[in-house]
Amino acid sequence: MKLSKIQSEVASDTHRFKTVIAGRRSGKSYLAIREICYQAKEPNKLVWFITSSYRAAKMIIWKPLKQKLLDLNWVSKINEAELTIHLHNGSEICLKGSENAAGLRGVSLSYAVFDEAAQVDPDCFYEVVRPALADQQGGAMFITTPLGKSNWTFDLYNQPEKDPDNWKSWQFTTMEGGWVSPEEIEQAKKEMSEPQFRQEFMATFETLGNLVAYSWNRDKNIRELENPNLENLIVGADFNVSPIVACVMVREGEDMYVIDEVHMYSSNTNELADELKFRYPRSKITVMPDPSGTARKTSANGVTDHTILRNAGFQVKAPR
Repeated sequence: MKLSKIQSEVASDTHRFKTVIAGRRSGKSYLAIREICYQAKEPNKLVWFITSSYRAAKMIIWKPLKQKLLDLNWVSKINEAELTIHLHNGSEICLKGSENAAGLRGVSLSYAVFDEAAQVDPDCFYEVVRPALADQQGGAMFITTPLGKSNWTFDLYNQPEKDPDNWKSWQFTTMEGGWVSPEEIEQAKKEMSEPQFRQEFMATFETLGNLVAYSWNRDKNIRELENPNLENLIVGADFNVSPIVACVMVREGEDMYVIDEVHMYSSNTNELADELKFRYPRSKITVMPDPSGTARKTSANGVTDHTILRNAGFQVKAPR
């Protein structure tokens, strides 16, 4: 099979476990087919292709894999129902979905290729496939578009730091794959957010889910502030009862630094005000509270949360 420069580098590498983090339409599945054929060319091998579901496995590589093996004249028998191909040399290639990982137990496995591995439950590898490879000392290749640093494939990518003798990782972009025109990539860049484009086309590990500010980066946007000036404090407050919470900050130039936080269970706004005055008796405190506190009555005499804070000597800047 004709391979690109990067695909050839991955294919020729002899590490037992290989992780390929790649952009969309960069030739990942083509590389998977090549690896499957290479591993199955030896007699009496059992090679699995595994992805998120049985249906996805069929959709991704079944037809091109069959055609490639037929062109090579390696095929002895094809089982369409089970997505299994038997070769003349006694080797067997099976396509599997990870949605029923428990059903994959009980075999001695020669090699496994995980495609779109970020979509696969990690237990499928660690609890099922990895033990199945043990007696033959088989290997595995993990190919995927990244899905954030909390996904198990980020750990796989970094595994060579712990075990460089057995693990090797690569990371390449859609552009390096050579299958998508530069014009199409530029058009996608205009239509997608920057983090989305970096993840899907640049193959970088982004954290896109459940974030208000997805461009925020802990490594770049957090640093320690030595000896903060406590003369003026800014406090963000939320008027829950259990817990009532506050975030204490100082401003240095254009930067904001969080220096303290308050968590008080089964409490109220009066106790929060007392706690802030106890911790910072000499500071001028500006509270930027939950806007609901403007109207919510917190005591029998009908005093609002914002009024309590003002009566405690704090400046209150409520959002509108």
